[in-house]
Amino acid sequence: MKNLMFGATEYEKKQRNLKIGIFLVLTIILIFLIIFIPSSSSFTFIIGFLYIIFLFLLIQFHSKNYKLFYKKNIINDLIKSYDDSFRYLPNIGISSNLYKDAEFEQYFDRYTSEDSISGNFQNKFPFTMAEVKTENETKDSKGRSSYTTIFKGLFIHITLDKQIPAKIHIRKNSLIKTKFSLFNFKINKLERVEMDSPDFEKVYDVYSNNNIITMQFFTSSHMQMIMDFKKKYKIYPEFTIKNNSLYLRFSSSKAIFEPKPFKKMLDYSCLNKEYEFITSIMNICNLIIENISTTLI
Repeated sequence: MKNLMFGATEYEKKQRNLKIGIFLVLTIILIFLIIFIPSSSSFTFIIGFLYIIFLFLLIQFHSKNYKLFYKKNIINDLIKSYDDSFRYLPNIGISSNLYKDAEFEQYFDRYTSEDSISGNFQNKFPFTMAEVKTENETKDSKGRSSYTTIFKGLFIHITLDKQIPAKIHIRKNSLIKTKFSLFNFKINKLERVEMDSPDFEKVYDVYSNNNIITMQFFTSSHMQMIMDFKKKYKIYPEFTIKNNSLYLRFSSSKAIFEPKPFKKMLDYSCLNKEYEFITSIMNICNLIIENISTTLI
């Protein structure tokens, strides 16, 4: 960790000095052109415009490299501190087919994924998680495209060691049901399950083709943990259980593994929040896995 602290500090220092150096050079060139080269007002405007473009590219280049260093070193080390066997690949994501298989939504026009983490829960259950973003495309009367975000957040797939004799969908409650979601529950022969927790019922809709197993998997302690997570992070976990797979997703408008603006790389308050967030998600996964394993012996 000491080497990491030194490396991060040195990197930040070099990047800051580089940015200041290029900024000064560009500024001197701009002043030289304005003072010593006769020019019209339009020429001065063009020079000023190019100066702004160069500064913008400088900031973009700095941000991209800064972010890459942060992910490959700081976040990777943070994940390794949770479990040394976990593998973090910032430029790799989860396939859209695997995401579709979870049946959260089947139809989207654009899909992106990055920041994958893979390993084994309890040294037994293979998993992969990554940031995912799905979008719908709309076109105006002139054919110009714009995109609306459907989902943005963390998606997890866990492979269990046995087949589940039930299909279970747990979704954030919505007063407006889409035609697809209702059709999806219908074709899968899923019925609405009323859970034991009134507070949970206010927030979630639970659909299943096996009420007994659903109630066994999601006991009052499980539902309370999910509600506590929602209260703390203002994020609604959603679940799909089918065949030998457990799928989870955590919606968040904020990028999860990104450096915070105006904060140092090794800002411990920020890193501690990241670690607590990852740990809370892992705890939910572990608790559900353990309950499934003990229920289906």
